[in-house]
Amino acid sequence: MKCCLSFLLLIGFVSRASGSPPPRPSQTRPTELVTVVRSPEAPLLNELEDDEAAAEIAHTGELLEVVRPLPPMKTKWRARMGDRLGEREGPMAEVRWASGDAIMYAFLVDLGTEIRVAATSWICEQIGRDVSLPEAARRTRCPKLLRRVRLPSGAIVGFEPCATGPCPVVLVRDGKVTALAVDGVVSAAVVPGGDDGVLLLTTRWVRATGNWSGGALVPIAFSAGGMKRLSDIPIDEIDARDAAKVTSREVKVEITSQDGGRSLVHVSGRRREVARVDGREISTAPIDERRSIP
Repeated sequence: MKCCLSFLLLIGFVSRASGSPPPRPSQTRPTELVTVVRSPEAPLLNELEDDEAAAEIAHTGELLEVVRPLPPMKTKWRARMGDRLGEREGPMAEVRWASGDAIMYAFLVDLGTEIRVAATSWICEQIGRDVSLPEAARRTRCPKLLRRVRLPSGAIVGFEPCATGPCPVVLVRDGKVTALAVDGVVSAAVVPGGDDGVLLLTTRWVRATGNWSGGALVPIAFSAGGMKRLSDIPIDEIDARDAAKVTSREVKVEITSQDGGRSLVHVSGRRREVARVDGREISTAPIDERRSIP
């Protein structure tokens, strides 16, 4: 696929200047230090091998925890990064998305500044208090798995990949937390769309006791008032509910930027029907679907 900051110090200064006492510790919102990804695409490796394919790819604005920089060494990497070849050279660091995630390796050239943001423990506490969310979305491993992205406005959007059931998606703007639940989130990226972009979630679903499964892209738009879920974009699908045949959508997805600050999602491939008894192809039809994300 082609594709906040805590103001506690300022508040404390104003309070002292006006003669008012600083906020009590219980009123203080906890924060933590994270590092902003500055490259459009940053390869994250599972192993320190020069031909190790990127296990994941981070994008501009995404937030990583730098566990520790690695000792200076001559590191040169050239391997697969998604659907193309990537190259990097230089010092590296151990990083992770969240405290419960596995440690991976990133090149320092892809990492930007270190910033202070609201702690995941505090964000997840607010999610747990939001009675508008399904109970399953409030009782998650959020503090250990929450992934975050800094938007151009400085707001923070986060999501917990949970694969099945309702997964929390959260926006932290001006000290206020708003949340919604989306089923089966496996990954996400911010793509062009409006002033702050659009969070494009990749989701998976399984129905009919495993005989019908597929995926969808779920766009989440941001506003001063919070978040809004836009229409889902179907991607792949396998339907084996029919005793005589299996129907599938076999597609690839490309995301490109358009004039006017929008993203175009292009889903292309084919729809096939295959006989169960002998694997004979019954029918096939092209798929060529385009969706502009506002």
